[in-house]
Amino acid sequence: MTNDNKNIPTGFGYYLRRMSSTKDVQGTIKRVKDSKATWISLMVEAEDGYINSKSILKTYSDAFKSNGIKVWVWTFPGNKRAADVEESAAAAALAYETALFVNADGIMLDVEKAYKGKKKQLNQLVNETLDLRNGSSNNKPMGVGFVSYPIPTFHRDIDWTCATKCDFASPMIYDTSKTKQLVDRCYNEYTKYNPVWIPSMATYETESPDSEEKQLKGDFDRIFEGNGNRNIPAAIFWSESTTGDKERKLIADYSDLLFIK
Repeated sequence: MTNDNKNIPTGFGYYLRRMSSTKDVQGTIKRVKDSKATWISLMVEAEDGYINSKSILKTYSDAFKSNGIKVWVWTFPGNKRAADVEESAAAAALAYETALFVNADGIMLDVEKAYKGKKKQLNQLVNETLDLRNGSSNNKPMGVGFVSYPIPTFHRDIDWTCATKCDFASPMIYDTSKTKQLVDRCYNEYTKYNPVWIPSMATYETESPDSEEKQLKGDFDRIFEGNGNRNIPAAIFWSESTTGDKERKLIADYSDLLFIK
């Protein structure tokens, strides 16, 4: 299903969030490797306008790459960015410049409430990211992923055709993964826009305290059931900092089962 000319993540990955220092680089790498994860995605910008330091991101990126782990970046523009096309273009430029700076394989655009009903601004965010990517002289251009709510028909005020323009789409299937019916609905609705379906999964308590391992195993079984037909190339967990030891062991086990040849 994947196109060799496109840069698409494979295997399990983690979102990394706000990073104010480089003190835990080696600890983070160990935890990711213990999970047998193969990629991570570093935060560029948060919805409230917080921007991670490029130098800190570069330190993380270099360390991960030296340990054989691929690096992506993700950005989550908020209301200020979604206010007009110029700010949306600026958000795209910041994500692209950061991706270049850390030598990332690609960019993930997290589109949520701020871009509801903002068709022109959302298209500017996506188009500007793609234009910058397409103008690159790299032999293998950066990948671009579209990340958003899990059921498009529940959020009709988002322009879902933007997912069609990207290399893959990633539903935030956090609570939606609790039933097979909703997983199937998510998959069927998303793949109408983009055939490359890379779910963003939860590694935080969405049910009750101390239920993480049981919860995650159920999510795996429902999402990857029939994976021979779905051909899911990757998944990413929200987030590295909320993943417990039992969850990491489970992720490693499923990595062997699903991705390790």
